[in-house]
Amino acid sequence: MDVKIALGIIGGVLIAGSFIPYIRDIVKENTEPHVYTWFIWSITHTIAALAVFEGNGGFFAALSVASGGLLSFIIFLLSLKHGAKNITPFDTITMITALLAVFMWWRLDHPEWAIITIALIDLLGFLPTFRKTWNKPQSESVTAWTLYALGNVAALLALATYSIMTSLYIMVMIVASAALVVVIMFRKRHFDSK
Repeated sequence: MDVKIALGIIGGVLIAGSFIPYIRDIVKENTEPHVYTWFIWSITHTIAALAVFEGNGGFFAALSVASGGLLSFIIFLLSLKHGAKNITPFDTITMITALLAVFMWWRLDHPEWAIITIALIDLLGFLPTFRKTWNKPQSESVTAWTLYALGNVAALLALATYSIMTSLYIMVMIVASAALVVVIMFRKRHFDSK
């Protein structure tokens, strides 16, 4: 088996696997997903998967990212019932900005600018979750976010070609999810020391 295919499969399994403890924790009410974040991510993951595929990044690398899109949509649906209830004006502004950026992306004819826009939209999607996690670090799963970061590392290594179109979005996911793990751990330690 080709190493790139194996890495793509591993990335897909880790990304999909990261959602299992997350979904379990949502149902047990140990995790409170932010509805705006997961709505944004269900859109951006799907667009990014198409960009990886169209940019010749490889079928299995694109499939890894696409699995995140499908599972993000499932979490979005779960967040409607089990999600964080503390929606702030900041969260709403972030959501509106992200939706405007999706519209701008749709109107762009240049694929590289489109993927840059999608990566920025996804970062906007992280903001409500970062804010919520800073205040309630127990509302997010270290295991899920660590698996997600590792799955994206594998997906990055699985790419058949490296370009802004194929790798930027995946790199942003690695950095943002790893940063969220750090925030969760740092804030849990802060709360535990009180």
